[in-house]
Amino acid sequence: MLPTRNWQDSLDDALDTVVVALDISGALDRVWHGGLLEKLRAKGIQGDLLLLLGNYLQGRTLHVVVNEQASESMSVETSAPKDSVLGPVLWNINVDDLLRQLPVISAYADDCTLSCSYSRQDSERAADEVNQQLSVIQEWGTRWQEAVKVLGVEVDRELRFDGHIKHIAKKASYRVSALRRVASFLDRGGKLLLYKA
Repeated sequence: MLPTRNWQDSLDDALDTVVVALDISGALDRVWHGGLLEKLRAKGIQGDLLLLLGNYLQGRTLHVVVNEQASESMSVETSAPKDSVLGPVLWNINVDDLLRQLPVISAYADDCTLSCSYSRQDSERAADEVNQQLSVIQEWGTRWQEAVKVLGVEVDRELRFDGHIKHIAKKASYRVSALRRVASFLDRGGKLLLYKA
């Protein structure tokens, strides 16, 4: 049933409704392989099928080709393959435990909608309920990701900064590459200005 039907029923019953729309940005890109394999095991998937799914998820690399020039290959440590038959299925398995914890949620792919209907005199209770549900979502998101950001610095489960260092190095490499391309078009003053910027 669409959540809007529930909302309409609430309005018909003279109830107010709080709606919180959540869109998990880049949902398939953020699926932690180790966590997903753990969830598959918990659902009874084992043996050759679990090995096959593990091979499907792990050990993948990607590179970009522009003007017949390929970038360096990089390993893909999170994400479910996009545009594949298994991608949405794996996402559903990944998020299933969250959806089972939340009685007032509707979900389609990576779009989730929390709603809580209440009478005017119960507005404080409704706000508490919605905040409790949001806390469950936050806790779930923290538990099932490989790394978290603290003050802009990515820290992984082993309290290492490897991912953050790779990210900063890649960002610096792109910027140095861009500067090299434009440097030949600049005079000494322009280069000095770029250097000081």
